[in-house]
Amino acid sequence: MRIQELLLEYNRQITLQKMGDQFSQVAARENTTAEAAIAALEEMDPTANKQYTPWLARQYIKRQFRLEDADRIRTVLDNFGKIKSRLPVEQRDIGRMDFYQLDKLIDQVLDVKLDVDKPAETGTFPVVPDSQVLYNGPLGQLAIPETHEASCELGRGTKWCTTTTKSNYYFDRYTQKGPLYIWRDKNGEKYQFHFGGELQMMDSRDRPIEYEKLKYFRNEHPVLKKLFKKIESQYLKDPKLALQYAKEVIRGRWPEVEDAIATDPVSASQYAREVIKGRWPKAEEVIAKDPTSAFSYVTEVIKGRWPKAEATIAKDPIVAGWYAREVIKGRWPEAEAVIAQYPRPAAQYAEYVIKGRWPKGEDAIAQNKDTAVEYARFIIKGRFPKAEPLIMKSPFTAVSYAAESIKGRWPEAEATIAKDPWTAAQYAEYVIKGRWPEAEAVIAQYPMAWEHYKKSFGIK
Repeated sequence: MRIQELLLEYNRQITLQKMGDQFSQVAARENTTAEAAIAALEEMDPTANKQYTPWLARQYIKRQFRLEDADRIRTVLDNFGKIKSRLPVEQRDIGRMDFYQLDKLIDQVLDVKLDVDKPAETGTFPVVPDSQVLYNGPLGQLAIPETHEASCELGRGTKWCTTTTKSNYYFDRYTQKGPLYIWRDKNGEKYQFHFGGELQMMDSRDRPIEYEKLKYFRNEHPVLKKLFKKIESQYLKDPKLALQYAKEVIRGRWPEVEDAIATDPVSASQYAREVIKGRWPKAEEVIAKDPTSAFSYVTEVIKGRWPKAEATIAKDPIVAGWYAREVIKGRWPEAEAVIAQYPRPAAQYAEYVIKGRWPKGEDAIAQNKDTAVEYARFIIKGRFPKAEPLIMKSPFTAVSYAAESIKGRWPEAEATIAKDPWTAAQYAEYVIKGRWPEAEAVIAQYPMAWEHYKKSFGIK
């Protein structure tokens, strides 16, 4: 690996650490991981040393763009590089601006104007082919594009990813989950709404519509309030969509859908935590039936033991272990029989709750080689005979176990270790700490391992 790649990998990890859980949460909303998201941001960054990536990560957390906006982000940063020398000194520091401010600055410098259609004298717009027109009158036009071409024409001049002419990918992706609604106001402004799967309500610059304007559209606008009413009637029986709508559009309690939300433990727990921000007695019977939802409700709402849900939580070994650790803050005998049946939960219970060996869980721990090696190293701090028959079947774990727990040669495992060139070389270096003639023929079959072996022991 080149030194530049090593530095990039190091900086990536530092950036992820600094961003914390917020970054992971935003990435999860896009059904991806923090690692994949940071890699995508690096791709958007046109600088050789990825100097803009930490800034991009901060803007991503602020939800100033989505990963699907990569082409637009890259264009903005490319343009910033082109105009930077023309800017006053105080505007050359990208860290002083958020993405929206940078985007606006570049538009001003380059004199970019959105190409909105000039409304006709009557306040109506021409009908775009392959579009379903729901309203076309003096207030503007509400239409559903039925093809990518119609979407590009209706959204001409905006910054929506669904209007890019490079590909129909985003148009297809959105419309598979529900129609796009495009409102062209009589003053030329354009707005796009998508209610299927994930809510998207954007202005022409591809920014979320300001809350006050969104409230006006939903409650007072003569045309759009009818669209919102139609959509909301469809959400009344879907707990997940209703929850999302309450959080992002209503931004508060929505009594009309609470009966539906209260039927789903995941949605009900989240509604209580993020919308009500307190206990919700109406849904507690349902929440208490799902271990993960109950645990979240306990830790973020009740903030103490919740006897009603403990019988359910105790059936899930992972959640039960966390409940003992985070809520009870000590042993939980009622759940130990379940926790003791699973390797990872048993090992974590021993480490974080018992804080020492837990014989009851060792049969399960010994069934997973990686967990067993960690248990031997960090809990037992020595050999774990019960797990050794399994550990020695894997050359890599066998070397790790020999080096960290046995702290010396492990003859019973050497036949297995000697079959793998790289682990054999590591065994010689870190365990034997000298040449291992019996394995040299195998090590020599893998050039990289052989070169490393020769270098370690001064072989010419």
